[in-house]
Amino acid sequence: MNKKSPESKDSGLFSFPPTQHVPDYNRQIAPNMVIPYDDCIPHPLHVTGSNVEPVSLRKAGKYHTTLRHEREDTMRWIIAMTLVLSLYATAHADTIRFSYDDWCPYSCLNDDHTAIAAEYPGYYAEVLRAIYEPLGYSVEFSIRPWERALEEAADGRLDAVLSPAKSEAPNLIFPDESIAELGWCFYTRSDSTWRYTGLSSLQGQILGVLRGNNFGDAITEYIAANSKDAAKVQEVSGLDFIDKNIRKLQGKRISVMLDEPATTDYFIMQNNLAHDIVKAGCLPSQKMYPAFSPANPASATYAREFTEGIRRLRESGRLKAILARYGLTDWKNQPASE
Repeated sequence: MNKKSPESKDSGLFSFPPTQHVPDYNRQIAPNMVIPYDDCIPHPLHVTGSNVEPVSLRKAGKYHTTLRHEREDTMRWIIAMTLVLSLYATAHADTIRFSYDDWCPYSCLNDDHTAIAAEYPGYYAEVLRAIYEPLGYSVEFSIRPWERALEEAADGRLDAVLSPAKSEAPNLIFPDESIAELGWCFYTRSDSTWRYTGLSSLQGQILGVLRGNNFGDAITEYIAANSKDAAKVQEVSGLDFIDKNIRKLQGKRISVMLDEPATTDYFIMQNNLAHDIVKAGCLPSQKMYPAFSPANPASATYAREFTEGIRRLRESGRLKAILARYGLTDWKNQPASE
């Protein structure tokens, strides 16, 4: 086995031969000429074992040129590989997939419900992009009905669902900070005198709700107990759930509907229904969160980064500016139940 000389240089990628200590014959060969020097050629000599032989200037120049070309080829290879690795890293940057539905101004879709709206996508999308994209993530929004979104986040087909209360999805991973604070309000026709004053006031009413929502313990239990009785509770699903319940309310198939007020008020305003549908009382608000999949090992990191990111947006004033685009204000100091 060949052993390296103690004077051998090894960079890990390239090994260089030992330096030969030889007399300076260069000046003896051509004392008045400029000899082509190189880092790897101390002088134009041919070294064989212990014998040192002068080499012609032409051969030395060719040797110098060959090494220069090899060095240039090596640098080209290193640059090319750097570009390839850079492109690979960009193409394979982490993508976080959030559920999205038609819940404007929180999450807004285009008119045919096939994609998020372009100019005003909802403040959820704007906040999440502002948090994660500077960290190198790609943020995607997959349009899903509420119940399906919860299922896909639970089993890992989605990375996160927007935006349950902690009581709605206790199996998911939650950040320390919320993304919204939502109340629930009852709506009825403008010709009705009914108002919500407590659970007992629902007696004799047909309540319309979105299937799968958690409205707080008492109301949720009431809905569960009466969901098979269409004379008391009627549930709808799908992306157009507000439209469905409003139409049922107008057609007197239900007498009361329960939903999030900012979203419902926005729908009523957009469809010029303020003279037909009125608010009839509200429940206490709840904090809402982006909830991350327990099936994804990165979820704890995503949750922590959301918490840190929303705090940065709040401190910088960026959150206030985003909310203002949708006519909303910061929910941070409002009392809420978990």
